[in-house]
Amino acid sequence: MAKLTMKKYQETKTVVELYEKFLLEREAIGISEKALKTYRQKFQSVLRFYDFNIPIDEVSQDDITTLILNMKNKCRLDGKETKIKDVTISSYLAALKAFFNWCKEKEYCYITVPNYKFETEPKEVYTHDEIKKLMKKPNLKKCSFCEYRNWVIICFLLNSGCRSATLRNVLIKDLDFDSDMILFRHMKARNVQYVPMGKEMKHILLEYLDIREGKPDDYLFPNQHNQQLGENALKLAIEDYNHNRGVAKTSVHLFRHYYAKTYIQNGGDCFRLQKILGHKKIEMTMKYANLYGVDTKRGFEEFSPLAVLSAEDKRIKMR
Repeated sequence: MAKLTMKKYQETKTVVELYEKFLLEREAIGISEKALKTYRQKFQSVLRFYDFNIPIDEVSQDDITTLILNMKNKCRLDGKETKIKDVTISSYLAALKAFFNWCKEKEYCYITVPNYKFETEPKEVYTHDEIKKLMKKPNLKKCSFCEYRNWVIICFLLNSGCRSATLRNVLIKDLDFDSDMILFRHMKARNVQYVPMGKEMKHILLEYLDIREGKPDDYLFPNQHNQQLGENALKLAIEDYNHNRGVAKTSVHLFRHYYAKTYIQNGGDCFRLQKILGHKKIEMTMKYANLYGVDTKRGFEEFSPLAVLSAEDKRIKMR
């Protein structure tokens, strides 16, 4: 019997077909449904800028270059011009890079997708004044359960820096009041992790559970029907809560950035922060350190050459 060669196999599979095989293998090794959905959506977006319905062995580096230029120049295949940010292009290429790296492992092709470099804009996190507004405890005799729950959620985010999905999956039984630890069973890296509860958070949670009640297997932060709070429901809840407090920013994820910024500026080290935030690689944590590691305004007037020299020389003044 003649042996099926790799060349023969390659000629029968297009990039689009192989991408589906790639996703099946990702699913088989346990990647979450959300991650698979993201991979598929990003690849579909890539197809708007370049037609990859071609055999895998016909793909060249020029095809990748053309794709990148098409995205930068907003040149869609249907002729429409689409506004696309650099950070979005980078995310599309990251998904494509994972696919072509898989192709290399399978020896289907040896295409390299480059890292897309661009100048990043620092995220505008919550200010201390905004956080103080959000942390003001509502009047328990007048507020609804949802408003009170949202206040506890914000305290929880400020205490742990966890992601939205992690918070929504915390169960009542995950709170260990004896050891003052909280079990995070839903992490991005698909692992479980214990994080410190803290004295202030312990006090808040004990009061909250006295009002919320519930069974050990119930979600800590449910909707009004004691069901899991959905991703969009949490987003809308925080949006409504923040606006009622006079805060324009409404991003749930910005609490994570605020936590990292404050932790670093208060003298925390990157290795502990990496563990707390659940980063798989220290490089992600270092981005926070590089961005927020030095409070440039602290002591500025004391050490600035202009400020010091101006204070010394007060002789010449305009009348």
